[in-house]
Amino acid sequence: MKKLLKTLSFFSLVCVFTLLLSAKVEAAPEKIRQTSDYTTSVTVEWDTNVNGERFVYQLATDSNFANIIKDDKTYSSTSAYCNNLTAGTSYYFRVKGENEAEWSTPIEVVTRPDTMQTVKFLDGNASKVSLSWSQSKGATHYKFEIDKKEVATVAGDKKSAWIPVSQKTPKAYVNVYAVRKSSTGYIAKGYGKGVYVYLKTPKLGKSDFGLHNFFGSIGVVYIGPRNGVYGNGCQVEAQTYKKGRKWSATTSFYSGTSRNSYVRFEGVNDGKVIKYRIRTYVTDSNKKKKYGSWSDYNYLVNPGTVKYTKKTGSLKLSWKKLSNVGKIKVEISTKQNSGYKTVKTVSGTSKGLTITKYGKSKISKSKKYYVRLTHYVRVGKKDIAVRDPLIFTCN
Repeated sequence: MKKLLKTLSFFSLVCVFTLLLSAKVEAAPEKIRQTSDYTTSVTVEWDTNVNGERFVYQLATDSNFANIIKDDKTYSSTSAYCNNLTAGTSYYFRVKGENEAEWSTPIEVVTRPDTMQTVKFLDGNASKVSLSWSQSKGATHYKFEIDKKEVATVAGDKKSAWIPVSQKTPKAYVNVYAVRKSSTGYIAKGYGKGVYVYLKTPKLGKSDFGLHNFFGSIGVVYIGPRNGVYGNGCQVEAQTYKKGRKWSATTSFYSGTSRNSYVRFEGVNDGKVIKYRIRTYVTDSNKKKKYGSWSDYNYLVNPGTVKYTKKTGSLKLSWKKLSNVGKIKVEISTKQNSGYKTVKTVSGTSKGLTITKYGKSKISKSKKYYVRLTHYVRVGKKDIAVRDPLIFTCN
């Protein structure tokens, strides 16, 4: 009896071992994901725990797989390429090992939408542009890029929008892409359709514009924006005083528009006080100027010829009496662009000043000095400094 039991036990172990050897490990697809797209095709990949296994896959137009449009198998591959599809459309994909009974959970896959036929620039200000476009069938949203950087996204049912633009150039090229996004987060991005856009220039601050050059003896000045301010050109308007310290009621003492970075003024003669403002513009594709807002006013004084007499221990300055100036700050230096020390602030009706020292040192007859005059224009009850003080060389 014991011998019989031993024989049966051995036979059972042999059967179990044989079954284990003959049992086939099922190939279960994992991490199923879309990896590429085109207007008429998609590629799907997955991972597996068995190498060299065959897989069966299906593609349908609905998540219930009532309308299967592709039913195929792979040979030792963990990817499927599905073509002859429609642009901007969602499909549903599932896969299983050839000998498995259960399908994987379906995933949504998407083809990229067709490129829009038209994109139009409508308007722009200093920070945004208005665009319109022909809608692309199947787009869930639209992406906007400048220099390959995304600047905005809008919903697929839109066909116009204001797009933020942050840059220091008057013209930019915006690419618009029709996009379809799947429920897995995969994005199929169509080819871009581009258009040039034109920004209105911003209102300039007082430090953003001023004198480019000044020829006081002939009454000619050049006024324009400073470096770093963008635009295709500028317009400058200036007004002058009438009697009684009132600004001229006329439109302008001078108004000029230039494609250069400055406007040339004439007639700014000795003793004349003006206030001026500026606005820059860009020229759009229709050659229309798009102006920014006017700046606040800066001020300019032409004191006329500043005469000097220099000798050891003194530098005597003299100029014409100015009736429209509240005060004048006088500074001196041995360098043209730095090192200025304040000598004195004198009345606007003063006609000169004698300087005896530069810092703690006496004035030297052999040294070159630079004198900087800052005129303060009387505006109402306030004295406002001119934007650009005038520098005179005393050899």
